[in-house]
Amino acid sequence: MALKKKELVNLNVRIPATLKELIGKYILFDCHTNPSEFTRDALREKLARDAPDLYKRLFQEKQEKAAEVQATNLAPAAQGARGPRPNPSQEDEPDKWIRR
Repeated sequence: MALKKKELVNLNVRIPATLKELIGKYILFDCHTNPSEFTRDALREKLARDAPDLYKRLFQEKQEKAAEVQATNLAPAAQGARGPRPNPSQEDEPDKWIRR
């Protein structure tokens, strides 16, 4: 199953040079690898703190959508796409038809 690539967009923000310098120094001591990663994380934290209901709803909707997609992708398997069911003569020897 191929994973769908996340849609990314640009968000350009002008900041003072001193703030950019401070962010750069903070990144050196933190676990972030670059200013973009730091900014994404900071925005997520801000939204989770200031708008927790909106934040939870967004991720809940995404999880529900992912579950629907997964259920759709698994539907053929539930209908027998994994192979034929054993015939009655094989039922006395289940090891022959069980996939491992």
